[in-house]
Amino acid sequence: MIDIKDVHKKFGQKVVLDGVTTQIQDGKTTVFIGPSGCGKSTILKIILRLIEPDSGSINVDDQDILKYSQKKIDDFRSTAGMVFQSAALFDSLSMWENVGFALLEREHKKRDEVKKIASEKLRIVGLEGSEDLFPSELSGGMQKRAAIARAIAQDPKLIFYDEPTTGLDPITSTVIEELMKKLQVDMGITSVIVTHQHSTIFNNADIITMFHKGKVYATGVPDEFINAKDELVRNFIEGRVS
Repeated sequence: MIDIKDVHKKFGQKVVLDGVTTQIQDGKTTVFIGPSGCGKSTILKIILRLIEPDSGSINVDDQDILKYSQKKIDDFRSTAGMVFQSAALFDSLSMWENVGFALLEREHKKRDEVKKIASEKLRIVGLEGSEDLFPSELSGGMQKRAAIARAIAQDPKLIFYDEPTTGLDPITSTVIEELMKKLQVDMGITSVIVTHQHSTIFNNADIITMFHKGKVYATGVPDEFINAKDELVRNFIEGRVS
């Protein structure tokens, strides 16, 4: 679905991406792993054109999205959902307004119609009845589920998750992991998850891509990582690298 070729990105003198080349397969869950600062989250933001790379190409359906006009960028973003690490809900908006934000602001749908859509998405993530609550009234796990509801509000083909289970207790993490799996199957969504959490990696991944020093270091199915002999891969899988 997404073909990433030779993508470079520096922030000042710091090289974050140093010729990243990889693929994200249609209908699969790809999990990006690797030590902090290796470029995992940066590549997600580049795909969504939230930041611009210094060079490279990212092809979706044989079109380089780095050459898109602003209108085509907006159209592409409407087919992709993003779940940020902090959930990034708007404190002053109710849950249904948070979930339906893009429908209200970008698609200019009527509020009654958007509330109906938002209620259905909240039901899907197990938050039925929370439409008129505010983020401060929800637990961290509930806020993360609300962020997922917002990500699926426009029925996307693709969802990016940036550290979706960070800071959650093991039981809540499992709930989020199972929800991500269910959405991937039920909606036929292509998922990309950035995570350090081993339970998320092995509960959700169809494909694992490991980053190291701004490059793709290894790619394979979970069993290949579990049985890997490579010292760098083993150190990460066994928790000796964070």
